[in-house]
Amino acid sequence: MNPVHHNQLLTVAILMGCSGSGKSTQAAKMAESFLNANPKGRVVHCSADNYPGLYTRPEGPATLKPSINFALLGAAHAACFRAFIDACSHSWAAMPERLTLVIVDNTNTSAEEIAPYIQGARAFGCEPTVHLVEAFAAPHRHTGAVYEMGAHQLAARNVHGAPSGAIQGQLDRIAAVVDAWPPFWPKVERHANRQ
Repeated sequence: MNPVHHNQLLTVAILMGCSGSGKSTQAAKMAESFLNANPKGRVVHCSADNYPGLYTRPEGPATLKPSINFALLGAAHAACFRAFIDACSHSWAAMPERLTLVIVDNTNTSAEEIAPYIQGARAFGCEPTVHLVEAFAAPHRHTGAVYEMGAHQLAARNVHGAPSGAIQGQLDRIAAVVDAWPPFWPKVERHANRQ
């Protein structure tokens, strides 16, 4: 990257992880840490989950999980990317004196999903960071052993109602993209989210 065009006021954090892994929790921790260090800073949270009508809560007890409207998923991701580009462009031009953290909080399970955010950040002079959020069970009370949560456990704890089969697909795609991570992309930072 040409240092003449480096945007020192913009930080971009791209989260990746399956449903139920704790991406939203990680995003909140990152935002809090950023604002503690930069009290006049600004945090923009970009997520397809914020798209109106993407999730509908069923009638009945509050414990029932929402269902996703797959017909709106493409529009939700397009709106998320637009919000991301808007946040990056505002940090570049409209708010030159204000530090900005943009957090992309989607599953980002494939190179096709991650690449536009990496290239978008770079287009605005920012080298993004990529954060893989992995969920681990609390230590076993007798042995102290800690293990990564499987699809069934993650399905039980995710708030969007994603079934275990879909989550297993997410886990498989994430493993494949991390294994084939291009050397010209930012290094993946791993976050062990203990449940």
